[in-house]
Amino acid sequence: MRERFERFLKRIGWIEEFSAEFDLPKYEVVEHLKRNTDSGHNFGLFEVFSTSLKPYTGAVYEDGFLFRRRRKLIDFNMGLAEITGTIHQNENKTIINTKVAFPMLIPLAFILIFVIVYGAVSFLLLSGVFGENTLFMLPLFLLQGFILILIFYVILRQEIRLGKSHFERDLQNFIQKSY
Repeated sequence: MRERFERFLKRIGWIEEFSAEFDLPKYEVVEHLKRNTDSGHNFGLFEVFSTSLKPYTGAVYEDGFLFRRRRKLIDFNMGLAEITGTIHQNENKTIINTKVAFPMLIPLAFILIFVIVYGAVSFLLLSGVFGENTLFMLPLFLLQGFILILIFYVILRQEIRLGKSHFERDLQNFIQKSY
């Protein structure tokens, strides 16, 4: 079930994957990621007031990482996209396989709440609880629901794309500084 849901999220653009190869030893790449990542998951409301200049918060291990971009005070992005990846050495190259996605709870919770609320109100509109002449409200109500889903979809997709592009840019800057 989870695999099918992940395939669906990849198709709609809520999960992005990419790989990067470097002509650097693995320990240098891991050290760079550690230097640019605050350890721990500071997902609190006051994260924007942190004095750290590191762009990421999370954990970096010897053969992988899990972090997300730190939120800033005047940045309007949510910063919820998680960046996970594996790091391995292949002869004299280091390969990073990366996945940018939201924690599964966010899309699942939104879809579940949306279906429950809009299903219940649609049922009430059809049953005539709000009066006899409320049937014309059903198409407007469903149109509003479609617009809300569309806005949510676009926002989450943009967050994933921004998370991916920021991380790719940071990796490219690291490579340019290393040569």
